[in-house]
Amino acid sequence: MSSAPLTLYLDFVSQPSRAVWLFARRCKLNFDIKKVSIAKEQHKSDWYTKINPFQQVPAIKDGEFILSESESILRYLATTRKVDNHWYPKDDYRKRAKIDEYLSWHHTNARINFALLFNYEVVFPMITGSIKESSRHRFLKGTVKSLDVIETTFLKSTPFMNSSEITIALMAVCEMTQLWLTGRDFKDRPKIYDYIERVREETNPDFDEVHEMLHKFRAMVAPTITEQRFTVIENKAKL
Repeated sequence: MSSAPLTLYLDFVSQPSRAVWLFARRCKLNFDIKKVSIAKEQHKSDWYTKINPFQQVPAIKDGEFILSESESILRYLATTRKVDNHWYPKDDYRKRAKIDEYLSWHHTNARINFALLFNYEVVFPMITGSIKESSRHRFLKGTVKSLDVIETTFLKSTPFMNSSEITIALMAVCEMTQLWLTGRDFKDRPKIYDYIERVREETNPDFDEVHEMLHKFRAMVAPTITEQRFTVIENKAKL
């Protein structure tokens, strides 16, 4: 098992970046952080493009080895570092396969729908001053469907995603909490709300630390998020 220092290339506005940091911090890995500001377009810089040609965060550098894509990073760290077995079991292929099942589903379902709903409800209106209702409604429907699947499949009979213990699939929670910024707290979905709280309990104080930025951003954008706007959304599809 490697104990060499890692470099994590992150921006905490990025949900996958928060997930990788939360795992690394909770497992007490030896790492340094190199912040890559998306707002300043540092992810498109020449120096960072050499690290990650996809110009996305997160990425890691382990010695001379470089890796991108959050799911791959989490699997790699759980495999190459000494971490508790429940994160990504080394001796139970079926348990690990069930974690992989969620991760494979996540990227083209929860990830894309939650992130783009956030963009269409918060980011794009802040930039353009207007809301593209058809696109927002499309990703609202996708978000509702993804949450339904999580409740009825991945959290159907386990407290964590396809697991009785917390795993590297904790990246799901960082996508969910991003929607706090849209005014949603998931109290109308007890399984989702309780799942977030379980992850918080398992990973605090690191969970609260990595979410400080979200709370600050929410306070900043709160004046632009009106109750009337979300009444319209919730009438179309319940979250």
